Amino acid sequence: MVDQVERLGDALTTVVLRDIERAHRGPIPDTTRVALADHFWCDLLAQLAHVLSEGLTTVEKLTGKVPELVTRLVLESRGESDRLPLEEFVVRTAVNSIWKHLKVLMPFGWLVLVKRMVPIIRVLAVLMCKSPERHEAVVRYCVDPLTGQLRDETKRRLRKVLDDWLPGLEAPDDEAA
Repeated sequence: MVDQVERLGDALTTVVLRDIERAHRGPIPDTTRVALADHFWCDLLAQLAHVLSEGLTTVEKLTGKVPELVTRLVLESRGESDRLPLEEFVVRTAVNSIWKHLKVLMPFGWLVLVKRMVPIIRVLAVLMCKSPERHEAVVRYCVDPLTGQLRDETKRRLRKVLDDWLPGLEAPDDEAA
């Protein structure tokens, strides 16, 4: 998983920035660079994780609309959070670029993309955010789900290891665990 987080992070800093520069038809203006540093990357990843994880029930509807939905959600989130403004084409370019990259990384279908990549996207969003505890989208769509996932995985592994020593541990009594 660490390697995949690194690869995705590298893609953000090289491929996606290069695509944004091409969309600007030259160097990225300083105002855009500053706005990109204002919780843009972590918000993009949080919204992407949100859309992908919600998409498990409506695969057919979302596959072609993921970039459109994420772009809209990022723009709305920036407006609601009083973040520095970004032009829509910059957000759209970044979302389309990362979406193309994700599809190449996971050519085995939608469910594999969601099950394998969403946790990676969440981890990267938390790592990239300068104050994740104050970034509502990162907390809601990344920190909280990761906490639940880690708690469940830890319980599962403890039950497996301690099963011989503690009979009855497998009972689905969440309050005792």
